[in-house]
Amino acid sequence: MTAGGRKSPWFLRLARRYAERRLARGLDGLHVAGLEAARAEAARRPLILAANHVGWWDTFVLVALDGAMGTDAYALMDADGIRRLPFFARLGALPT
Repeated sequence: MTAGGRKSPWFLRLARRYAERRLARGLDGLHVAGLEAARAEAARRPLILAANHVGWWDTFVLVALDGAMGTDAYALMDADGIRRLPFFARLGALPT
């Protein structure tokens, strides 16, 4: 499966609501320092945001952060993971 062109806006909206609920319940929420500066920078040019580890929570954080920033984000994900969990491609996961 390739991820190009697979991102689904309606699925992303649904997933964003789910991710925000999961983050609120599973963590202490999503707290972002410098959100306005990041929004301004994203309006000027593409940004690369990198997690300092790899985990499935990263996708939830990215989906919620993408919504807060108003951007069109994509995430890198292991190709085997996308094959096992293809809904991540609909959220914007690209195989590595």
